[in-house]
Amino acid sequence: MKKRKMSDNFLHSYRILEHEFKNQVQKDSAELKSIYLPNPIIPEEPVDYVFVGMEPSLGSWTEGKSDDDRLKIAQDKIDRGFRNFECSIEDFSIHYCIRNYLCQDPEKYYITDLSKGAMSTSLAKKKRNKRYESWYPLLIKEITLVSKPEAKVIAIGYGLHGFLLKHQFEEKAGRKIYRIPHYSKQAVGCHNKYIADNAQYEGFYPLISINDILKVAEDMLSKRETDDNIKKEIYNKLPKTLAEAKKKLIFCYKSEFEKIKSGCS
Repeated sequence: MKKRKMSDNFLHSYRILEHEFKNQVQKDSAELKSIYLPNPIIPEEPVDYVFVGMEPSLGSWTEGKSDDDRLKIAQDKIDRGFRNFECSIEDFSIHYCIRNYLCQDPEKYYITDLSKGAMSTSLAKKKRNKRYESWYPLLIKEITLVSKPEAKVIAIGYGLHGFLLKHQFEEKAGRKIYRIPHYSKQAVGCHNKYIADNAQYEGFYPLISINDILKVAEDMLSKRETDDNIKKEIYNKLPKTLAEAKKKLIFCYKSEFEKIKSGCS
């Protein structure tokens, strides 16, 4: 595995912040059962781009009869190296798009969630705004630590983008914020808008294949200090064909990232 070059001071600061993340998850769990899910990549140096999602979910990686069962399964997998944003076809698709259409160096971006406690999607909807407000100061600390002053911050989802703007994110973080559509099925209508009457999509469609995404998944998983059985489970659950909806999503992100990179967004 590649030896990390990060400074001891940076790593120490990140570990202190991570301790605050865990404490906040414990506070959340008093009302909403959740578990701290670490981010996949700790940057070696301040990055150029930061992606911010909403919160991790106890999805297909934690199959259990009850929330308590799923939390136990989650803790076991996390202890064996399972990390956020390295599980689904959507996760690896966004990594693919970042690395191909925004920044080729995987060390130049960082991806995180505003709220870092993994929970069921039904619970996540409850008191979301209140929970986000509790996490918001920690997000500002996180972005200040991991990114360059001129870094661009990209919110995944319009609702999250609106929350951050409402709370004066650009003034408090000192970074410009952009937005991209969420990759969930609920945002399919937004994805479709990007290809409507867009001749470029017709040329793009046959060029992208599932092998492109699987190659990114293989690369990322091979560099993780994760239990081999978990790596195999993640990879084997990925689809072996790329649905048209996923190609639309990739084209959507390609379009947005190219605008952000050029400064036209």
